[in-house]
Amino acid sequence: MGNAGRQDDHRGSRSWLVGGYGPNLHRLVLTLHFSGQVTCERITALLNGMGVVISKRQVVRLLTAKLETFRAEDEAVLKAGLCGAYVTVDDTGARHAGKNGYTTQIGSYNFTTFRTGPPNRAWRFCRGCAAACRFM
Repeated sequence: MGNAGRQDDHRGSRSWLVGGYGPNLHRLVLTLHFSGQVTCERITALLNGMGVVISKRQVVRLLTAKLETFRAEDEAVLKAGLCGAYVTVDDTGARHAGKNGYTTQIGSYNFTTFRTGPPNRAWRFCRGCAAACRFM
């Protein structure tokens, strides 16, 4: 897709760039790291091997900067998925650095999303959606 259809703002800056890289590379780095559990070092090596000149520091920036669009997309997927015929919720817990943590999987046939946070997150999620989703 490249930069076709992208518009510069009135000052000529490209606000959709992060560290000189476009949204497709940004999405790839986020997907590799969070879904594929690939480390920053391995992402850097993979991209360098593909001919993309990028440093580990730039990869870290892609993982931490301008995430609003991706957060909005994640919330939109969750909202759309909750309108389906059924929704499943499951959670698992583990200790890390001496603290309890939980990951909650929310999904159906059409979508899956994960939320990680403090204990009892799945129960709070179920209580908050019980009236709309009828899965309790």
